[in-house]
Amino acid sequence: MSTQKTFARGRFMPDGSLVYPKKGWEPPPEVEGYQRDKGNAWRFLPLWPDCITRARMLKMKQCGAYNVVMVCTNNECPHAQNPVTLQICQNCPLRQAKPNS
Repeated sequence: MSTQKTFARGRFMPDGSLVYPKKGWEPPPEVEGYQRDKGNAWRFLPLWPDCITRARMLKMKQCGAYNVVMVCTNNECPHAQNPVTLQICQNCPLRQAKPNS
């Protein structure tokens, strides 16, 4: 069985999407909190609501794909300084959207 990766290191784009450059036929695994682009299996679209107090951490899986971990940094939130799921973030009454520029 070949252990050669079929995608290169992922990059986050300005729109928040995660794109893995294609190197073969097998796309990267699903990413928590992201939806695979129907037109490009190597691109993931974020489902996370806008929040200025959420931080993103990346952990590299053995296959070379990212495990994206979101952490709440809002000290008023009971989940502060802890990883949050998409559902927790979507339902958070303390979520803070970016101010309009």
